[in-house]
Amino acid sequence: MFDFWKEVIINDAARLKKVTDAAGKTGLRVERCADYLADYVLGKKVYKTEGSVGTPAVIALDKVAEGHTDSIVRIELGLSAGQDSEFARPWFAFKKPVVVEFTGVDGLVKALREAIPAHIAVVVENNEGNFELRMVDARVCVNKVEVADRAAADSKEDWAEAKDITKEKGVVTKNALPFGTGEWILENLRFPTHVNTRVAAPNADDMPVAGAIYNQYAFEYCVPKRGVHGSGAVGEPLASVTHHIFYVLNTLDVDAAFGLLCESGKPESVGYPVEGTESVAKVETIAATETPEAGE
Repeated sequence: MFDFWKEVIINDAARLKKVTDAAGKTGLRVERCADYLADYVLGKKVYKTEGSVGTPAVIALDKVAEGHTDSIVRIELGLSAGQDSEFARPWFAFKKPVVVEFTGVDGLVKALREAIPAHIAVVVENNEGNFELRMVDARVCVNKVEVADRAAADSKEDWAEAKDITKEKGVVTKNALPFGTGEWILENLRFPTHVNTRVAAPNADDMPVAGAIYNQYAFEYCVPKRGVHGSGAVGEPLASVTHHIFYVLNTLDVDAAFGLLCESGKPESVGYPVEGTESVAKVETIAATETPEAGE
């Protein structure tokens, strides 16, 4: 048994074709990759996750300043996933918050524009005429927003009287992480690798396109190896479950092609857990590995 994962970029739908083997079993041929037969796809299911550019976090400044005149606000920012040299600053690396004094929403807007660099977050006026602090990068999350009257803040060393307002409705809109973008694939899958560049450069249509969005198609595959036995498996065939991940340009309609591997005739849509401040544990969104029955 071994844990094998394969990721493939699809920029041209012509690479996907229907195939039939000598025994009459149908499946999907991915040119320059492999042939896959529906009978060997676990559960006969393919899982589809749509790509997304993500959504930056937003803080409603009008609601932060509501009811406060001479006050202090503390905002803790962080990164939901990944790492970036642009964020190598004290309030990221050492969890140091942004703390500013303000009087009314106008004072808060002015203070935050001076305190936070424009490549991290910008203060803008929304369609309703209210001001918001919008993060530039969708990976930046808002861990906490606290506001306290100046007198109360001066008398408490640990801000015990400060009110945590991140849980109040409408104050903080959580970020949604990007998924399946060309940049996301380059960062997370490390294309190109040393293996496919040390002899010859990879084909142009095998590489992710910067600025494009990709949908993910994933399934698990198990082909029985007849006559091959492990030394500790008496009479048991050796079978390994492999994982196959395809990133397909979202402008290509390939549901019917991957539907050749599905009992239902179409991929099963699954969501990607991108909302909130917690990083995603796994890149791939596929079902848990099923252990094949004896003889399969």
